[in-house]
Amino acid sequence: MFLLCETINYEISLVTDWLKINKLSINTDKTKYMIIHNHQKQMSLYNQIQLKLDGEIIKRTKSFNFLGIVINEQLNWNNHITHLSSKINPTVGMLHRLKNQQPTHIMKMIYNSLILSRLHYGNILWGGRPASLIKLNKKALRAIANVGYNTHTNPIEKKLKLLSVPDIHKLKKYCLYKKFIDDKLPKYISTMFENMSLVSFPNYPKTVKYRNTIRFELPTFLQTAPDNVINRLHYI
Repeated sequence: MFLLCETINYEISLVTDWLKINKLSINTDKTKYMIIHNHQKQMSLYNQIQLKLDGEIIKRTKSFNFLGIVINEQLNWNNHITHLSSKINPTVGMLHRLKNQQPTHIMKMIYNSLILSRLHYGNILWGGRPASLIKLNKKALRAIANVGYNTHTNPIEKKLKLLSVPDIHKLKKYCLYKKFIDDKLPKYISTMFENMSLVSFPNYPKTVKYRNTIRFELPTFLQTAPDNVINRLHYI
């Protein structure tokens, strides 16, 4: 472990030297490191690691908010969904307080600005199984429509011309596929789907983590998508 620590610190020093030569700097207070591992990995040994940047200790973190997407050390989206829920929940409460005071179009405007925008951002990554967000979204829709807590939300979505959380994720997958067939994806993303087939299902992965990735989810989704939708994506 000592050798590993020394090797990493040496590489960090090379980065620091390069930055100084080019008159650049890194904010040490905002710099964190993360050890990626599965949940079964014994991590106590790694507690001895001490990394330094220009003589200052770099703090270790278990999750990190990178451009609005929360990444954790197990590479699942639990932390991100919890983060989103904490941001959306106060807005849902506000909608319930305003439901007898504001007209529907104002309520929908608040929803679009403070809830729907968050449900769309980065959805292609985390949107596969966001159970807690589905419940919060339904509460918000009931508040906009000013109906009871157990009212079905499908009629509300149709009336307000809004998508459910699962349907937003379906839309994002269609959009991703459209960009793929139009060759508008970055090369490092498009190569993940270059062997994708619409005729046969991909090999079923052994791990749950891989089953939840868009690399497996997209071709599986397209296998069950209506033919007329797929054909339309190819010709628009």
